[in-house]
Amino acid sequence: MNQLELKAAIEALLPEWQVTVDEADMVNVIADQQVKPFVYIEEFDTQTDTLTKFGMRRTRREEIYFCAICEMHNNGEQRVAIRENTLRPAMDKVQKLLRETWGVTSFTTDCMPRGFDANEVLLHMVFEYTITVCS
Repeated sequence: MNQLELKAAIEALLPEWQVTVDEADMVNVIADQQVKPFVYIEEFDTQTDTLTKFGMRRTRREEIYFCAICEMHNNGEQRVAIRENTLRPAMDKVQKLLRETWGVTSFTTDCMPRGFDANEVLLHMVFEYTITVCS
């Protein structure tokens, strides 16, 4: 899997969301232009290749942001409601897809206290997956 395959899979799964692959520093520009929720796939991943007696195993680490724009003066309860009612259900669908399609079994999620934009609410999800590479 690479970011483009991941993007296509998420677009098919969440057709009402905009899905973007780019550098995290640019998400604030996207956030300023959005009305609907969006998924932001970090362009730069990390990869570790491990040689074993059976071949090479490649582990990749990916980061995804699930984002929604809220009113500028929302309070914490309103942001929690957006996370729980909009962002987490979408993230749960993506996690299920990743488990069933690519065998991902562990996800780390955090609510960044301050996102990329003043009126943006997000969940940040990180996962790793390992594949065997024939050499």
